[in-house]
Amino acid sequence: MPYIEKITRAGRSVLYERTYTTHIHPKGMKRAEKSKKTTEAQLKVNIRKAAREMTILMNENFKGGDYHVTLTYDKHHRPEDIKEAQKDRSRFIKCVNRKKRQNVKYIMVTEVGTRGALHHHLVIQQIPVDWITKSWPAGRVDIRPLDDTGQYSRLAEYFAKYIFSFRKKGGTGRGYTRSKNNLRRPETKIRIVRDRGYFREEPREKKGYYLDKDTVRAGISEFSGYSFLRYILVKTNREGRASP
Repeated sequence: MPYIEKITRAGRSVLYERTYTTHIHPKGMKRAEKSKKTTEAQLKVNIRKAAREMTILMNENFKGGDYHVTLTYDKHHRPEDIKEAQKDRSRFIKCVNRKKRQNVKYIMVTEVGTRGALHHHLVIQQIPVDWITKSWPAGRVDIRPLDDTGQYSRLAEYFAKYIFSFRKKGGTGRGYTRSKNNLRRPETKIRIVRDRGYFREEPREKKGYYLDKDTVRAGISEFSGYSFLRYILVKTNREGRASP
């Protein structure tokens, strides 16, 4: 039963994606009914794609000791709209870059709160903390170091969920911004595999890697109508134990 397998090695992680398609699927296999691609449904697809892409970029380019930063506004600096907030985050990055004297590595999203309050989340490489705080005079700055697992898919999904409210508020573009020319994007290798019973097997750990069980996703794609399986393996530390 042939299927398509995509493998992306990013930092300490390996993302596996396996699926049947209209061209590659078991003989006689019927496709489930597909969902109609409404504007909202398509946005949800785009959010999942953004979460996947940010997972790969975060895992490849960031590590323990880098930062998850939240930039909030005080009552005197609240932007009038999402476009003004986008300008604020651009000014912040330009200020940090001037302090570093080169472009800093980052990925950033803008969150629209339930009451409409705006603030920004970003993953940024480790730099002096005062470079961050002094570059944001508009309010409070929360800085938290990343853990050393090298697996940040949950943070990527957290970032991606704000794309929906960002777009509804009038934000344009893909919903997140990132530094240019200094983030590595590893190649995704694609192959056709012929393996009986593929979808009957659970993801397996491999020597030197452990399975992040929270990343396992399996079922029927609501848009392709065919089965899929996705999961991430993470490299263990030198003693052979899973990183915390």
